[in-house]
Amino acid sequence: SRLYNDIALIELDRDAVFNQNVYPTCLSTDQSELPKDVDLVVTGWGLTEYKNTSDILLAANLTYIPVPFCDRVYANLNYWRLNRGIVDTQLCAYSPGIDACRGDSGGPLQIVRDKSINNYRVVGVVSIGPECGDPLPGVYTRVSKYLDFIEAVVWPDG
Repeated sequence: SRLYNDIALIELDRDAVFNQNVYPTCLSTDQSELPKDVDLVVTGWGLTEYKNTSDILLAANLTYIPVPFCDRVYANLNYWRLNRGIVDTQLCAYSPGIDACRGDSGGPLQIVRDKSINNYRVVGVVSIGPECGDPLPGVYTRVSKYLDFIEAVVWPDG
């Protein structure tokens, strides 16, 4: 199904220029379950509560929801179902009334390591969810499960 393995890579035509507003982040390599209730941040330019895209990068603080719990939540829905449920290549995050929205897909879900020095780790990629701000967790592609794929594309000669 198109709802699984929802990840892509893009190649820039020039090097990124880093400054106080643009800085690199690392991919999380930890494949173990995230700590329960860990704080995460999702960013994007997607639709806002006014149904328009944002001119500035928006951020939302979310809480990690363990996959088994998230899977049970989605399994109980009659109108929105994943044929294999939520699997270990995905993860879920939630905050009441706050969510990634249309236009945010492909953006990062990050764990904050040290906000004072902009130290984050990308743990997920915005993938799917019901309506924006619904009382359901958003579903993200778990980056650590795709490191072999990413490295094979980025460094094809090893």
